[in-house]
Amino acid sequence: MTPASAIDEDYVERAKRVVRIPTSQLAIRAPGLDHFESPGQVISDRRIRRKDDRFEVDDETVSMCTMVRAEGAGPLRTFNGGLWHENGWHTSRKAGHLLHWEGETALWQLLKSDTDADVAKLDAESVSFEFVHQGRAFSYTCDIEQTDPAGHVTLLEMKRTDRDLDDPEYRLKLAYVREVCRRCGIAFRVVFRNEIFRGLVHRRNVSLFASRGFVTIGDHELGVLADHRRRTGGYTTYGELAEALVPGHAAAGRALVQSMLVRRLLRMDLTIRLHDASPLTID
Repeated sequence: MTPASAIDEDYVERAKRVVRIPTSQLAIRAPGLDHFESPGQVISDRRIRRKDDRFEVDDETVSMCTMVRAEGAGPLRTFNGGLWHENGWHTSRKAGHLLHWEGETALWQLLKSDTDADVAKLDAESVSFEFVHQGRAFSYTCDIEQTDPAGHVTLLEMKRTDRDLDDPEYRLKLAYVREVCRRCGIAFRVVFRNEIFRGLVHRRNVSLFASRGFVTIGDHELGVLADHRRRTGGYTTYGELAEALVPGHAAAGRALVQSMLVRRLLRMDLTIRLHDASPLTID
C-alpha cells in the first residue's frame, strides 16, 4: 500500500504543474456567442466593428485573459494551516480528491454543494484568471467550481458580507472575471455567508448528510433502492426507505439514505426538521 504521505506529496506536486488556456479558445466553443451585449445596454452602431482582412488580429487581442488550471485537475492553491483565519481540507465524493478551503464561508458552501442534487462535480481553488487591464497585471483564483449534470460550470466567490467588497479595485477585478466567464459560457456568482443556509436546522442537516458521503453502498443496497422505487413510484419517506434498506436498524438505514442523497440517487428538502415521515424522491 502506498503511504498516505507519498500520496499527498504526489497530489501537491501535480497541482504545481499548471495548464494555461487562452479564454478565446473557450469562447470559440461556448454556446450563445452571439450574445456579447450586456443586459440593458443601449444598442449603438458604434459598438459594431467590421471584420477587415487587411489587419491581422493576434491571440492576445482576441483573448481577454488566460485561464489557469492545475495539470490533471485539483487545486492551484492548498491550505493546511498557518493562516490567520480558518482553512483546511475537505473530503468530497463529488470531487474525487481533497478540496482545500480558505474561510469558514467556503467550507459551508462546499458542504451544501455536496448535498445539492444539481451539483454533479465539485472543486475548490481550481481555476485562476490572469489578465492585463489598463496596463496593470491582475490574477484571480476562484473559491469554488461547480458543474451541473448537464456540464454547465458555475464559479463561486465566497464572501462573509458585502463589506468584503468595499475595495473598488477588487470589485473591478471581479467584474472583469465575470465578463470573461460570461463570454465563455461560464456562470460567475458572489455568494455571501447569509445566503448559504436557510437557518441552523438547514446547516445541521447539510453537515450530517455531507459527512455520510463515503458510507459504503453496494449492489444489494442499490437493488433495494430500485425495488423500492418501482413499488412506490419514486415517492416515499425517510423512514420507509431506511427500513427497507436495513430492516430493524434505523440508524444504519438513515446513514445509507444520507449517502444516497450525496450520490444524487435521491432528493430531500434539507431546510426543514427531518423525521421518519419526511418525504423524499428517488431519482
